[in-house]
Amino acid sequence: MDRLALCRLKGPLRSPNAYYDIAEGGNWERKERIRNSAGILALSLVVAPALAPTPCGARQPATSPLVTDRPSFSASALAVALGAVQLEVGYTLTRNDAVDAHTLGEVLIRIGILPGAELRLGLNSFAWTDDPLGDASGLEDVSLGVKVELTEGGGKDFNLLRPRVALSLSTSLPTGTGGFGEKGVQPGATLAMSWELSKRLGLGANANVAAASQDGDRFGQFSGAVALGVSLADRVGAYGEYFLFAPPGPGNDATGFLNGGLTFLATNDFQFDVRAGFGVHGVDGVDTDFFVGAGFATRF
Repeated sequence: MDRLALCRLKGPLRSPNAYYDIAEGGNWERKERIRNSAGILALSLVVAPALAPTPCGARQPATSPLVTDRPSFSASALAVALGAVQLEVGYTLTRNDAVDAHTLGEVLIRIGILPGAELRLGLNSFAWTDDPLGDASGLEDVSLGVKVELTEGGGKDFNLLRPRVALSLSTSLPTGTGGFGEKGVQPGATLAMSWELSKRLGLGANANVAAASQDGDRFGQFSGAVALGVSLADRVGAYGEYFLFAPPGPGNDATGFLNGGLTFLATNDFQFDVRAGFGVHGVDGVDTDFFVGAGFATRF
């Protein structure tokens, strides 16, 4: 897969904690409906993998087309170049039954601090819900982390046992408001892997673990994703992806989603993106009707 498509098809639904309590003593049914509708947004503070690099086996040059960690749940196995600062921003709407959950901001700032290593700062998104039982709004938790490239992969010759690999370590910080944050940190780790299948096709996968929290109840969580990306034109890419949370919350069954999207690289330093998806199996059998989102990324 060519560089432009491979490197543009990553990025998370970035809402560090969507399992929020709306208010002390709030309506239980309302809380449960909002948690279900927000399920796809949970804990992507430990985001990672996707379809990576180019040229194959090389780190990302500062002047090459930027590699983003949006719009897919999967993120790249590449760090930004030493000295580069990259800003990624977005909006997501999630519909579940009669509840609409929104996040605006989804800001991720990536700073190249060493060759093959970056500092990652996720700022508070503004979140709000439209619910017949009562609306709510507030800020989500911020997140802080690092990403380090571990291996450069097998180059142009596909080898399943030789992916490009990066490790991300991160945590949320209890800074949310309006019941949209947690009272403690939520540390996690992500292993990101990517393979170049051809000049126009790439494969990505990730495995995430986190010490998650919901309403103060701590639980272990695994999340993962598999994504396939294709270059449609010189500056246009597309991807399809499956991702899951297991469990999404204490006592819940695994929750899985399908999504896809498009990216357009306006310049080597500016990208637009759109995405859409739906739940294929949900919290306690309740599927997410759909989610849609859009955003951009730029490099300084």
